[in-house]
Amino acid sequence: DGLWEFNVLPQGIMNGPPTFQRTMHNLLGYGRWDYVMVYLDDILIFSHTFNEHKHHLNEILSILAKANFQVNPDKCSIAVQEIDFLSHTINEHCIKPNGDKIKAIVDLPAPNTLKEANEFLGKINWYRKFIPNFARIAAPFHKVT
Repeated sequence: DGLWEFNVLPQGIMNGPPTFQRTMHNLLGYGRWDYVMVYLDDILIFSHTFNEHKHHLNEILSILAKANFQVNPDKCSIAVQEIDFLSHTINEHCIKPNGDKIKAIVDLPAPNTLKEANEFLGKINWYRKFIPNFARIAAPFHKVT
């Protein structure tokens, strides 16, 4: 019957995400980490000037094209001053939590059970770097969970 292989990475396969991340890292990484970040299929290209950005963008798109990766233009934001990336809003001045995500956290009801306390900690842990003294504040939750 012969051998079979995937032409694309199937959804739900156990080693799919780490394999894809390694592929993207190997494809785009070497000597480019000062202007590109990759998380799975999210690619962030950043530059100091518009001309530099055009050069970086052309280089990355060329690499992707040579590797037969397709880019969906509807999902691209090109040459923007601010962007949401991995639930953070990033601009030239700062990285801050995404406003919609913060609103969702603020609107969470106070936890009443250990399970709800663990769920609450899980939801706010992603933004711990933005919460001064997070470990001290979260300690009572950890003590009872």
